[in-house]
Amino acid sequence: GEAAFRGCTGLSHVRFPETLEEIGTGAFSCSALREAYLPAACTRLAPHALETGPIVAAAAGSTVSSTLASIRVHPENPAYRMESAVLCRRIAAGGSSAHASWEAVLCTNGAASVHLPRTVTQATASVFSGAAHIETLHVHEGLRFARAHAGTQTQSGTGAFLPHRSCERLVIDLDEPIDGTTVVDLEFPAGDIRKQTLCVPLEDGRVNVRALLQAYDAALPAVPHKLERAHAMAARLGAPVLLAEESRALFTETLNRNLSAICVHFGARSWWDGFDKLIDARVVNEANISSVIGLLSAADDALSVRYLLNAQWERFGKARWDFEI
Repeated sequence: GEAAFRGCTGLSHVRFPETLEEIGTGAFSCSALREAYLPAACTRLAPHALETGPIVAAAAGSTVSSTLASIRVHPENPAYRMESAVLCRRIAAGGSSAHASWEAVLCTNGAASVHLPRTVTQATASVFSGAAHIETLHVHEGLRFARAHAGTQTQSGTGAFLPHRSCERLVIDLDEPIDGTTVVDLEFPAGDIRKQTLCVPLEDGRVNVRALLQAYDAALPAVPHKLERAHAMAARLGAPVLLAEESRALFTETLNRNLSAICVHFGARSWWDGFDKLIDARVVNEANISSVIGLLSAADDALSVRYLLNAQWERFGKARWDFEI
Protein backbone atom coordinates (compact mmCIF):
# COMPACT_ATOMS: atom_id res chain seq x y z
CA GLY A 1 0.00 0.00 0.00
CA GLU A 2 0.89 3.67 -0.05
CA ALA A 3 3.99 4.50 2.04
CA ALA A 4 3.91 0.94 3.40
CA PHE A 5 7.59 0.91 4.38
CA ARG A 6 8.27 4.63 4.40
CA GLY A 7 11.00 5.60 6.83
CA CYS A 8 12.23 2.03 7.35
CA THR A 9 15.87 3.04 7.08
CA GLY A 10 17.10 -0.39 8.10
CA LEU A 11 15.07 -2.16 5.39
CA SER A 12 17.33 -3.38 2.59
CA HIS A 13 15.57 -6.54 1.36
CA VAL A 14 11.90 -7.50 0.97
CA ARG A 15 10.50 -10.81 -0.22
CA PHE A 16 7.92 -10.00 -2.88
CA PRO A 17 5.29 -12.77 -3.07
CA GLU A 18 4.17 -14.13 -6.44
CA THR A 19 0.62 -12.98 -5.64
CA LEU A 20 1.65 -9.32 -5.38
CA GLU A 21 -0.47 -7.25 -7.79
CA GLU A 22 0.28 -3.63 -6.94
CA ILE A 23 2.80 -1.41 -5.14
CA GLY A 24 1.54 1.91 -3.78
CA THR A 25 2.90 5.43 -3.97
CA GLY A 26 6.13 5.96 -2.04
CA ALA A 27 5.96 2.44 -0.63
CA PHE A 28 9.72 2.41 0.03
CA SER A 29 10.52 6.11 0.32
CA CYS A 30 13.23 6.92 2.86
CA SER A 31 14.15 3.24 3.10
CA ALA A 32 17.36 1.36 2.24
CA LEU A 33 15.84 -1.12 -0.23
CA ARG A 34 18.55 -2.52 -2.51
CA GLU A 35 16.69 -5.13 -4.57
CA ALA A 36 13.16 -5.35 -5.97
CA TYR A 37 11.28 -8.13 -7.76
CA LEU A 38 8.08 -7.77 -9.79
CA PRO A 39 6.22 -11.08 -10.12
CA ALA A 40 4.06 -11.83 -13.15
CA ALA A 41 0.92 -10.70 -11.30
CA CYS A 42 2.29 -7.25 -10.40
CA THR A 43 0.98 -5.04 -13.18
CA ARG A 44 0.38 -1.77 -11.31
CA LEU A 45 3.03 0.50 -9.87
CA ALA A 46 1.87 3.80 -8.40
CA PRO A 47 4.05 6.92 -8.93
CA HIS A 48 7.41 6.63 -7.16
CA ALA A 49 6.49 3.13 -5.96
CA LEU A 50 10.08 1.86 -5.96
CA GLU A 51 11.97 5.09 -5.32
CA THR A 52 13.85 4.89 -2.04
CA GLY A 53 15.00 8.43 -1.44
CA PRO A 54 12.86 11.20 0.02
CA ILE A 55 10.11 12.42 -2.31
CA VAL A 56 10.60 16.16 -2.70
CA ALA A 57 8.66 18.70 -4.74
CA ALA A 58 11.89 20.45 -5.75
CA ALA A 59 12.83 17.42 -7.81
CA ALA A 60 9.58 16.99 -9.73
CA GLY A 61 8.30 14.62 -7.08
CA SER A 62 11.26 12.29 -7.55
CA THR A 63 14.05 11.09 -5.34
CA VAL A 64 17.36 12.90 -5.04
CA SER A 65 19.14 9.71 -4.02
CA SER A 66 18.48 6.03 -4.37
CA THR A 67 19.67 2.81 -2.76
CA LEU A 68 17.93 0.54 -5.29
CA ALA A 69 20.74 -1.33 -7.05
CA SER A 70 18.75 -3.93 -9.02
CA ILE A 71 15.24 -4.78 -10.20
CA ARG A 72 14.11 -8.15 -11.52
CA VAL A 73 10.91 -8.65 -13.51
CA HIS A 74 9.25 -12.02 -14.05
CA PRO A 75 9.57 -12.88 -17.78
CA GLU A 76 5.79 -13.42 -18.01
CA ASN A 77 4.89 -10.02 -16.55
CA PRO A 78 2.77 -8.37 -19.29
CA ALA A 79 3.14 -4.80 -18.03
CA TYR A 80 6.81 -4.36 -17.11
CA ARG A 81 10.23 -5.36 -18.38
CA MET A 82 13.86 -4.35 -17.93
CA GLU A 83 15.94 -2.63 -20.61
CA SER A 84 19.56 -2.53 -19.50
CA ALA A 85 19.09 -1.44 -15.89
CA VAL A 86 15.91 0.58 -16.50
CA LEU A 87 12.43 -0.53 -15.47
CA CYS A 88 10.03 0.05 -18.37
CA ARG A 89 6.23 0.06 -18.46
CA ARG A 90 4.22 -1.11 -21.46
CA ILE A 91 2.24 1.79 -22.95
CA ALA A 92 0.98 0.43 -26.28
CA ALA A 93 -0.10 -2.97 -27.50
CA GLY A 94 1.77 -4.84 -30.16
CA GLY A 95 1.78 -8.28 -31.68
CA SER A 96 4.09 -9.35 -28.88
CA SER A 97 5.82 -7.87 -25.86
CA ALA A 98 8.96 -7.39 -27.94
CA HIS A 99 7.10 -5.18 -30.49
CA ALA A 100 5.15 -3.05 -28.01
CA SER A 101 6.02 0.53 -27.05
CA TRP A 102 7.47 1.14 -23.60
CA GLU A 103 8.02 3.97 -21.15
CA ALA A 104 11.24 4.16 -19.12
CA VAL A 105 10.14 4.55 -15.50
CA LEU A 106 13.11 4.09 -13.17
CA CYS A 107 16.83 3.52 -13.59
CA THR A 108 18.57 1.63 -10.81
CA ASN A 109 21.38 3.31 -8.93
CA GLY A 110 23.75 0.45 -9.74
CA ALA A 111 23.62 1.04 -13.51
CA ALA A 112 26.93 1.88 -15.21
CA SER A 113 25.82 1.43 -18.83
CA VAL A 114 22.30 2.08 -20.10
CA HIS A 115 20.91 1.52 -23.60
CA LEU A 116 17.29 2.42 -24.37
CA PRO A 117 16.31 1.04 -27.82
CA ARG A 118 13.71 2.56 -30.12
CA THR A 119 10.98 0.39 -28.60
CA VAL A 120 11.30 2.65 -25.55
CA THR A 121 9.52 5.72 -26.87
CA GLN A 122 8.81 7.64 -23.66
CA ALA A 123 10.46 8.31 -20.30
CA THR A 124 9.31 9.80 -17.04
CA ALA A 125 10.83 13.13 -16.04
CA SER A 126 12.60 11.49 -13.09
CA VAL A 127 13.74 8.26 -14.71
CA PHE A 128 17.43 9.03 -14.07
CA SER A 129 17.02 11.08 -10.89
CA GLY A 130 18.39 8.38 -8.59
CA ALA A 131 21.02 7.00 -10.98
CA ALA A 132 24.33 8.41 -9.78
CA HIS A 133 26.73 5.97 -11.48
CA ILE A 134 25.80 5.92 -15.17
CA GLU A 135 29.00 6.13 -17.22
CA THR A 136 27.60 5.39 -20.69
CA LEU A 137 24.11 6.36 -21.86
CA HIS A 138 22.79 5.25 -25.26
CA VAL A 139 19.40 6.66 -26.31
CA HIS A 140 17.66 7.64 -29.54
CA GLU A 141 16.58 11.06 -30.74
CA GLY A 142 12.89 10.17 -30.68
CA LEU A 143 12.80 9.40 -26.94
CA ARG A 144 10.28 11.78 -25.37
CA PHE A 145 10.46 12.77 -21.70
CA ALA A 146 7.31 13.58 -19.76
CA ARG A 147 6.93 17.18 -18.69
CA ALA A 148 8.00 17.89 -15.11
CA HIS A 149 5.35 19.22 -12.75
CA ALA A 150 4.74 22.95 -13.07
CA GLY A 151 7.12 25.04 -10.98
CA THR A 152 9.41 22.11 -10.23
CA GLN A 153 12.73 20.86 -11.51
CA THR A 154 14.35 17.51 -12.13
CA GLN A 155 17.67 15.98 -11.15
CA SER A 156 18.31 17.56 -7.79
CA GLY A 157 17.07 20.98 -8.86
CA THR A 158 19.24 21.34 -11.99
CA GLY A 159 16.47 21.06 -14.55
CA ALA A 160 18.29 18.19 -16.29
CA PHE A 161 16.53 15.11 -17.64
CA LEU A 162 19.73 13.28 -18.63
CA PRO A 163 22.16 11.91 -16.00
CA HIS A 164 25.00 14.41 -15.66
CA ARG A 165 26.69 13.37 -12.43
CA SER A 166 28.94 10.58 -13.69
CA CYS A 167 28.18 10.23 -17.41
CA GLU A 168 31.39 9.85 -19.42
CA ARG A 169 29.84 9.01 -22.78
CA LEU A 170 26.55 9.85 -24.51
CA VAL A 171 25.43 8.07 -27.68
CA ILE A 172 22.34 9.27 -29.57
CA ASP A 173 20.88 7.36 -32.53
CA LEU A 174 19.53 10.01 -34.91
CA ASP A 175 16.07 9.79 -36.47
CA GLU A 176 17.46 11.03 -39.79
CA PRO A 177 21.10 11.15 -40.98
CA ILE A 178 22.91 14.44 -40.46
CA ASP A 179 25.97 15.11 -42.62
CA GLY A 180 25.85 11.43 -43.57
CA THR A 181 26.01 10.34 -39.92
CA THR A 182 23.35 8.37 -38.07
CA VAL A 183 24.90 8.46 -34.58
CA VAL A 184 26.20 11.20 -32.29
CA ASP A 185 28.86 9.88 -29.92
CA LEU A 186 30.22 12.27 -27.29
CA GLU A 187 32.79 11.69 -24.57
CA PHE A 188 32.77 13.82 -21.44
CA PRO A 189 36.13 14.75 -19.89
CA ALA A 190 36.39 15.89 -16.29
CA GLY A 191 35.03 19.31 -15.43
CA ASP A 192 31.76 21.14 -15.95
CA ILE A 193 31.32 20.09 -19.57
CA ARG A 194 28.94 17.20 -18.85
CA LYS A 195 26.63 19.35 -16.76
CA GLN A 196 26.73 22.23 -19.25
CA THR A 197 25.86 19.82 -22.07
CA LEU A 198 23.40 17.41 -20.46
CA CYS A 199 21.42 20.20 -18.79
CA VAL A 200 20.48 21.72 -22.15
CA PRO A 201 16.67 22.15 -22.15
CA LEU A 202 14.57 19.65 -24.06
CA GLU A 203 12.54 20.65 -27.10
CA ASP A 204 8.98 19.34 -26.95
CA GLY A 205 10.17 16.69 -24.53
CA ARG A 206 12.98 15.47 -26.77
CA VAL A 207 16.74 15.95 -26.71
CA ASN A 208 17.65 18.91 -28.91
CA VAL A 209 20.68 17.45 -30.66
CA ARG A 210 21.74 20.71 -32.30
CA ALA A 211 21.58 22.67 -29.02
CA LEU A 212 23.32 19.85 -27.16
CA LEU A 213 26.22 19.80 -29.63
CA GLN A 214 26.52 23.58 -29.56
CA ALA A 215 26.73 23.51 -25.76
CA TYR A 216 29.31 20.70 -25.90
CA ASP A 217 31.52 22.48 -28.44
CA ALA A 218 31.31 25.75 -26.50
CA ALA A 219 32.38 24.02 -23.27
CA LEU A 220 35.17 21.91 -24.76
CA PRO A 221 37.93 24.57 -24.83
CA ALA A 222 37.50 25.09 -21.06
CA VAL A 223 38.14 21.43 -20.14
CA PRO A 224 40.95 21.67 -17.56
CA HIS A 225 42.78 18.44 -18.40
CA LYS A 226 44.83 19.12 -21.54
CA LEU A 227 45.01 15.53 -22.78
CA GLU A 228 41.33 14.83 -22.22
CA ARG A 229 40.55 18.10 -24.00
CA ALA A 230 42.76 17.11 -26.94
CA HIS A 231 41.20 13.64 -27.09
CA ALA A 232 37.67 15.07 -27.18
CA MET A 233 38.55 17.75 -29.74
CA ALA A 234 40.06 15.15 -32.04
CA ALA A 235 36.95 13.01 -31.65
CA ARG A 236 34.73 15.93 -32.68
CA LEU A 237 36.90 16.70 -35.71
CA GLY A 238 36.82 13.04 -36.71
CA ALA A 239 33.01 12.95 -36.51
CA PRO A 240 32.05 16.60 -37.15
CA VAL A 241 28.26 16.33 -36.94
CA LEU A 242 26.87 19.91 -36.90
CA LEU A 243 30.35 21.23 -36.03
CA ALA A 244 30.44 24.98 -36.65
CA GLU A 245 33.32 26.31 -38.75
CA GLU A 246 34.54 28.49 -35.86
CA SER A 247 34.77 25.45 -33.56
CA ARG A 248 36.39 23.37 -36.29
CA ALA A 249 39.06 26.02 -36.81
CA LEU A 250 39.66 26.45 -33.06
CA PHE A 251 39.96 22.71 -32.39
CA THR A 252 42.28 22.18 -35.37
CA GLU A 253 44.52 25.10 -34.39
CA THR A 254 44.67 23.93 -30.77
CA LEU A 255 45.67 20.39 -31.71
CA ASN A 256 48.23 21.47 -34.32
CA ARG A 257 49.82 23.94 -31.92
CA ASN A 258 50.31 21.30 -29.25
CA LEU A 259 50.67 18.21 -31.45
CA SER A 260 54.17 17.21 -30.29
CA ALA A 261 53.31 17.34 -26.59
CA ILE A 262 49.96 15.63 -27.17
CA CYS A 263 51.55 12.72 -29.04
CA VAL A 264 54.30 12.26 -26.45
CA HIS A 265 51.77 12.18 -23.62
CA PHE A 266 49.37 9.91 -25.52
CA GLY A 267 52.24 7.52 -26.06
CA ALA A 268 53.38 7.65 -22.44
CA ARG A 269 49.88 6.62 -21.38
CA SER A 270 49.41 4.08 -24.19
CA TRP A 271 46.36 6.00 -25.44
CA TRP A 272 46.26 4.26 -28.82
CA ASP A 273 42.70 5.44 -29.22
CA GLY A 274 44.02 9.01 -28.99
CA PHE A 275 46.36 8.40 -31.95
CA ASP A 276 43.46 6.93 -33.92
CA LYS A 277 41.33 10.00 -33.22
CA LEU A 278 44.14 12.34 -34.29
CA ILE A 279 44.38 10.43 -37.58
CA ASP A 280 40.59 10.43 -38.02
CA ALA A 281 40.66 14.19 -37.49
CA ARG A 282 43.47 14.49 -40.10
CA VAL A 283 45.63 16.31 -37.59
CA VAL A 284 48.08 13.43 -37.92
CA ASN A 285 48.11 12.75 -41.65
CA GLU A 286 50.12 11.27 -44.48
CA ALA A 287 52.30 14.36 -44.66
CA ASN A 288 53.35 14.53 -41.00
CA ILE A 289 53.01 11.02 -39.58
CA SER A 290 56.67 10.24 -40.26
CA SER A 291 57.67 13.30 -38.24
CA VAL A 292 55.45 12.17 -35.39
CA ILE A 293 57.04 8.72 -35.51
CA GLY A 294 60.47 10.33 -35.41
CA LEU A 295 59.48 12.41 -32.39
CA LEU A 296 58.32 9.33 -30.50
CA SER A 297 61.42 7.41 -31.51
CA ALA A 298 63.55 10.19 -30.05
CA ALA A 299 61.54 9.82 -26.85
CA ASP A 300 62.39 6.06 -26.80
CA ASP A 301 58.70 5.18 -27.07
CA ALA A 302 59.05 1.94 -29.04
CA LEU A 303 55.45 0.82 -28.52
CA SER A 304 54.01 4.05 -29.92
CA VAL A 305 56.43 3.96 -32.84
CA ARG A 306 55.31 0.43 -33.66
CA TYR A 307 51.66 1.39 -33.36
CA LEU A 308 52.01 4.38 -35.68
CA LEU A 309 54.12 2.44 -38.20
CA ASN A 310 51.25 -0.02 -38.45
CA ALA A 311 48.78 2.86 -38.69
CA GLN A 312 50.89 4.46 -41.43
CA TRP A 313 50.74 1.25 -43.42
CA GLU A 314 47.04 0.60 -42.81
CA ARG A 315 45.81 4.19 -43.25
CA PHE A 316 48.13 5.54 -45.91
CA GLY A 317 49.51 2.44 -47.60
CA LYS A 318 53.11 3.11 -46.83
CA ALA A 319 55.64 2.49 -44.07
CA ARG A 320 59.25 3.22 -43.20
CA TRP A 321 60.65 -0.25 -42.74
CA ASP A 322 64.16 1.15 -42.25
CA PHE A 323 63.11 3.11 -39.19
CA GLU A 324 65.32 2.39 -36.22
CA ILE A 325 63.44 1.51 -33.02
